[in-house]
Amino acid sequence: MQQYTPIPETHLEKSMLMHVQDKNLSGKVFGGFVMREAAELGWVTAFSYDCGKSYPEFVHIDDVLFLNPVEVGSIATFECITILF
Repeated sequence: MQQYTPIPETHLEKSMLMHVQDKNLSGKVFGGFVMREAAELGWVTAFSYDCGKSYPEFVHIDDVLFLNPVEVGSIATFECITILF
């Protein structure tokens, strides 16, 4: 019998206030900052799922698509689910 973990148990969520020090020249939150926060949450989710037995590595990030600019002072919520292949 194959052992599995239900997907909701691999879910982490993080909300954070977007601060003025993270803005770009257009006055919006710098996209690199948003991408780093998302990547760090992904790493922590994978690390937690593995119970800290090994350090996850990024192999590939498909695409990052920003649908709207992120305003300074807004609250951004990041969600991550770990799926094994």
